[in-house]
Amino acid sequence: MKKGLFVDFYCPYRNRSAREQALQIVEVADQYLAKGYACVGIIYSANYEQSRQIKESYQTKQWLTGISGSNQAEVMMDMEDIIKEHRQDLLGRLIILPMSTMNGYSKIYYSDRDFTNAHPQVIDQDLADIREFIDNGGVALGWQNDTTIDRKDGPYAYGGGVTQLRPEIHAQIQAGMKSLKSGLDLTLLD
Repeated sequence: MKKGLFVDFYCPYRNRSAREQALQIVEVADQYLAKGYACVGIIYSANYEQSRQIKESYQTKQWLTGISGSNQAEVMMDMEDIIKEHRQDLLGRLIILPMSTMNGYSKIYYSDRDFTNAHPQVIDQDLADIREFIDNGGVALGWQNDTTIDRKDGPYAYGGGVTQLRPEIHAQIQAGMKSLKSGLDLTLLD
């Protein structure tokens, strides 16, 4: 089995439609699949309910998740439409890797009053799932965009659209993405 990897994936959104962004994801996935990788996953800023929905869909081999929403969700919807309508060869080979950035209106894990940002335990689980995907030979695309690429506090495009992350949650996600890129397991440092 080919060793998996984490790849910085720059996908600008200014003056580009969700469809154009989705086509870029498909094009990059094709490049890695042509190199012999079995699967490519785009890391997507999801709410907790979407994360659960995506994971449950994939566990039952339902490769089209029916995601909905705005911003990155629109790109995911278009990506799934492209796969359904034109590229069924990508079913199960180009997938969504959710990164929970907001609660999604579920009170699971929450005892305080902050129901907007994802809980640190949920983020840790999402990062562990992405690490497992990479360890199993997948290529994980770490989404960056024109707003985030030059940010000193982290170049990855998670949180900041529909939800505004608390600084410690933003730092946790950015550190997690950087650890995936470097191959470092942050749980060993705790």
